[in-house]
Parts: sequence; structure tokens; C-alpha cells
Amino acid sequence: MDYSIKIYQSIPEFWGHWGFEPWQWQGLEGVWRRVDFKKGALLGEVARYCSYDFIVWKHQGLLSKDYLLQHREWEPDLMTQRFLLLGAEGDSRPWIRSFYWGFRGFVEVLRFSPTSSGKKGHRKFRDLTNLVGAVDGYMARREELFSQAHETQKGVSSS
Repeated sequence: MDYSIKIYQSIPEFWGHWGFEPWQWQGLEGVWRRVDFKKGALLGEVARYCSYDFIVWKHQGLLSKDYLLQHREWEPDLMTQRFLLLGAEGDSRPWIRSFYWGFRGFVEVLRFSPTSSGKKGHRKFRDLTNLVGAVDGYMARREELFSQAHETQKGVSSS
């Protein structure tokens, strides 16, 4: 198993803080969240729809991208299904499939390499790529806190 996969799997509290939950489907693994949107006007609510965001760290690259684009189905009130596939290679733009010319939503897939320096990913996925980028800082801070707690524990037990 790839080291980076273990890192992403080992921090459910980080993903939970941002509204993500563990997810598995057809051999893919990662986290997902549902984001609800309400459009309002002077007379009240005009429309309500949602979006699904997926961050996938266990996949098969281009095969998974093609599979997602071909096999994901539209759901009522679901506007967008965004899949961020983490791996060694990235895309400059997302791959998009529309349902009924976009009237029933979209599936968007972007392959992203968290290890490539200076790459922030496509603007449509920037919120997800920034979260993935924040994992390194979170892990460093968690290690620092763990070390401090361990040192404190040593000091208390030796007294």
C-alpha cells in the first residue's frame, strides 16, 4: 500500500472537520461530503440542489477516471459530482460528463498530484486541492502536539 494512502486514511478527524465521511465504491476508496445549496430571492427560496465532493486516494488512474465518467448516474436535485483522484500524475483540466445537456447535472473528474510543487489544481477543484495540500501541515502539527504530550507524560512519570 502506498505511503500517502496510509496518511490520508489515518486522519478521519481532519476529514470529519470539513464534513467528509469515509467512502468506498467499485474498488475506489476515499472520503465524500454532500453540500446543499439554496437559491433565494425576495419572495423566498427559488431553488434547492446539492453537490457531492469526493477525494479518492485508492483508484486505478485513467481506468477509474473513465469508469466514473461512464458509470456514475444522475440523481434528482444533484447538480455536480466532483471526483478528485489523488496520484502521481495530474491533469490540467477536469474531465466532464453532462446528463441531458447539463439539465440533470454533471460528473467532473480531476486527477491531482499532491506531491507536484506549485500545482494548485484546476480552479473548479481548488477548494478540494487546498484541503489535500493542508494535510501536510496538519500532520506536522499533529506530530508536534504528540511529541509535546509525550514529553509532558515523561516529565510527570519521572516525578
